[in-house]
Amino acid sequence: MTDPAIEAIQQALDVTLPAFYIEFLQQHALEHTRNFNDLTSLLGVEDVVQRNRDYEIQRWMPGYVMIGNDSGDYGILVRDAVTNDPRIYLAGLGVLSVDDTAILDHSIATWAERGYPCDSEEVVEPSPYTRQREAAMEAYRLTPDYLWHQRAGELQLELNTIEKAKAGKAIDLKTYLARKKEIQANIALHEANNDGYLPFHQWWMR
Repeated sequence: MTDPAIEAIQQALDVTLPAFYIEFLQQHALEHTRNFNDLTSLLGVEDVVQRNRDYEIQRWMPGYVMIGNDSGDYGILVRDAVTNDPRIYLAGLGVLSVDDTAILDHSIATWAERGYPCDSEEVVEPSPYTRQREAAMEAYRLTPDYLWHQRAGELQLELNTIEKAKAGKAIDLKTYLARKKEIQANIALHEANNDGYLPFHQWWMR
């Protein structure tokens, strides 16, 4: 790995790559993009600039550099050297946002020791957005809105189950019609008692 190659990336993206990432590139002679496990693909020097431009990383997440991906919808990123931040980040590439960026690991060394995981379930710290959403969900579960929608889901499941039983000829027609009528009556009664109860996404954004 040559200094001119590193300098070319920095000039093209107008960033200063952190020393630990430069060392990683040199240690692994990462000229070409390479898979480090079944999912984690780390960019070779020849691809760093183009991939960052493709996803407009520096536009939507100034100070970040994409160094790889999960072979799917998530990007693996590091911070510009000026931040002196050694952490590895995971961000959804569909809608890039710092608030929805999780910490994949506290350093590239500990990340390597774990085998370079990149699954969103394996982050060491969820994104601020995820933490806010989880806290809101806990609060929502204490509301009548949650209880109403929970019961609505149970009734719909009962209806779906009876329809599957009929399709599979697991029950006779008489039992099916009686049970379906009972469930539909319960659904109508439940809907009549809807006092403007909101599903979670509407309740959270209200």
